[in-house]
Amino acid sequence: MSLSEITNTELLRLLAIDAGNEGLWREFYTRFHKRLCFVICKTAKDYGFTGNAHVEDLVQEVYRLLIKNDCRALKKFEGKWERSIYKYLDLIAVRVVLRESEKNREILHTHWLFDASFHNQKSNLYEILKSNRADMYSSVKELKDEIEVCLHTILRNKRNKERSRLIFQCYLYEDWTPLMIKKRLFSTLSEKRISNVITEIKTDLKKCLRNKNERF
Repeated sequence: MSLSEITNTELLRLLAIDAGNEGLWREFYTRFHKRLCFVICKTAKDYGFTGNAHVEDLVQEVYRLLIKNDCRALKKFEGKWERSIYKYLDLIAVRVVLRESEKNREILHTHWLFDASFHNQKSNLYEILKSNRADMYSSVKELKDEIEVCLHTILRNKRNKERSRLIFQCYLYEDWTPLMIKKRLFSTLSEKRISNVITEIKTDLKKCLRNKNERF
């Protein structure tokens, strides 16, 4: 059987075992590279990224993440359907763009988060933080790292935890509405379902941050 005849799931399984196989990567490139470029280009437009070279850099970051930590992302894929791989790769690609968006922002001291001239007090991040002690952290990055730790704790035993994490990250850091998330990422989910995911995580996140702060 030639490589072009194996399933998508089998292709990823073989790559996870033999990540240095050029033939397998050529087949992966043939099947998925154009789609990765399209998803990244489409998502990047929302953040003002321009230029084909930059898009290619982000695509290469997707490849790097797939083989990072002994091919953890490749081994993690457990799609039930042949086309499940497309949504899986889409999520990784979108996450790469979101991470790049964070890198391109100026790192602000946390007290600026509570200054309307630097941060919109109607933003989702402000809403989460206003009931917690921002002065516990020396930078926005440190505070966001703490948020990510809480998200890991909250979602670790949940179904569709990666999808839920991405939904909430888009809501929290990018101020996307449930409708925007539905249109841009998860067209098969209802707006109400996305809103419920956000509400549940937001409630748990506030409790998690408050519990951490009370230790000091």
